[in-house]
Amino acid sequence: MSALRVILTGLALGLAATAADAQQDSPASRATLVGLPGFYVAVEDMDSAAARVGVTAQVLEADVRDKLTTAGIRMYTEDDFKHVLEVPQYYVNVNMLALHGAQAGLFTYNVSAEVRQAIKLARDPSISSTSVTWRAPATVGTVGSDNFYVAIRDVVRDQTDLLLTALRMANENK
Repeated sequence: MSALRVILTGLALGLAATAADAQQDSPASRATLVGLPGFYVAVEDMDSAAARVGVTAQVLEADVRDKLTTAGIRMYTEDDFKHVLEVPQYYVNVNMLALHGAQAGLFTYNVSAEVRQAIKLARDPSISSTSVTWRAPATVGTVGSDNFYVAIRDVVRDQTDLLLTALRMANENK
């Protein structure tokens, strides 16, 4: 087994093992989604190698917004997010690495999606912050550059579907 494969396998296992279980999709994390009025969508900028094959934060954000809007979820603007503390954020992050050498033409990736909300400390409600309250399981994989565009968009859409399912489950009897 090549050294690169060992490193990538270790990285994938490490990412999976370090996910914060408390925020993973569960009845407890879904409870934090009850009554949310909508989301501000933020997709982290990606490496220029992703842009060369057509995957940009703007493309992914448009996919997410379309999926959420079609489901009847309200979309907040960046201005709303900056000026209203209570606006929940749906945050998507794609980390990728274009491989070289014998593995040239391959991308390895990690995709995560989470809901961030304003919180107040129970011991001192005057202290507020932002915290992850729900998280889709991270997706780690390797794909050829010819398929990267479709694969990443599909993974982000799948994680957004998980959010929509969690929202439906959280709010079905409300």
